Amino acid sequence: MFQSSQVFIDNIHKRFQFLRQFGFESKPPKTFRDETSICYTSSILMVVFCHSSYNDAYRCVIGKPDIDYPKNPVSLAELLKELESKPELPKDSAQAIQKTSEIMKNELKELLNGKLDLISKVWAKEESAERDLYSYQKEVALNCETIGNAEILEIPNTVEALGSNFLERFSEHDLSQKTTWVVITKLADFNCNSYELAKEIARQHK
Repeated sequence: MFQSSQVFIDNIHKRFQFLRQFGFESKPPKTFRDETSICYTSSILMVVFCHSSYNDAYRCVIGKPDIDYPKNPVSLAELLKELESKPELPKDSAQAIQKTSEIMKNELKELLNGKLDLISKVWAKEESAERDLYSYQKEVALNCETIGNAEILEIPNTVEALGSNFLERFSEHDLSQKTTWVVITKLADFNCNSYELAKEIARQHK
């Protein structure tokens, strides 16, 4: 049986009380439809735990502090790939939460103490991949338009043109249309299925 949102909240607060000794404070949990998230933040890092009561999906994201979601977010799964021990999380969310707590107390203790070497490696790799993806998509774009600081790229809606990194980030992307539009802003990149929507988002972030 999957965890309810309240059981998830109680479980997180029970397992991660120790984060306070690293200077983290918890924010009130948020629930939208079937997904609940709880945020812990310090002056250096933000940790967000998310859970869906619909399919028991659980994830943990770590990044730089912001309002509700971290800047430069890195999933716990990505961080674990950088560790020599490469621990894996169980599929069951309750067990995964317990395992996350153990990992943070041991393998990620230095990170929580403010030594950012581990997560900085991931940030550097992601920045390099984003620059490569942007350069490639600029080359294959059918049309480019700039609105303030935002840029709209009209791109052939194919796996080859979009690139595997893009499709990993936008895993629900629909490839049935002939073209798609990518809006690049200082805050984030957005994937749109119409020019009108792309233009509206670009204006909001110009």
